Amino acid sequence: MRLVSIAALTLAVWFGCGAALASESAVRETLERIIDAMNREKVGVLESYFDSGYTVFPEGSDRGREKINFEALQTYFDSTKTNLLIDKLKIQIYGNVAVATYLEQGTITDAKNRNFRVSRRATDVLRRTGGRWKLVHSHRSKYGMAKQQPEWAE
Repeated sequence: MRLVSIAALTLAVWFGCGAALASESAVRETLERIIDAMNREKVGVLESYFDSGYTVFPEGSDRGREKINFEALQTYFDSTKTNLLIDKLKIQIYGNVAVATYLEQGTITDAKNRNFRVSRRATDVLRRTGGRWKLVHSHRSKYGMAKQQPEWAE
């Protein structure tokens, strides 16, 4: 009886890890597709990856949580070119919710053809709905602002 219990537990852990890895892979793929759509300026594609209640704390904003305006985003894309990459991605899965933290790095070229370096911390919260991962909330902040790591951080 005990051997059966150990075998069942081993299988449960093994299949559970497989499901978590599959979910992590799906979240990673979703984020890569979002960055790709931004780099290719495909607002319609981007919009399909955002939950209807999506909110954002944009870098430099003091207004707090905001909904995304896809028409304004298209206007922005019409005048700029983005070349962004995801670096040091960490994903935590909590059932149908995922938290992804990473560095978002690259360049943005404005309408006057000036290049600006982008280096910011990103945190995205995603929810699995209808078998797909969608963004629920995002937060961006400049990378490298803190001179030293806080004592409580590992």
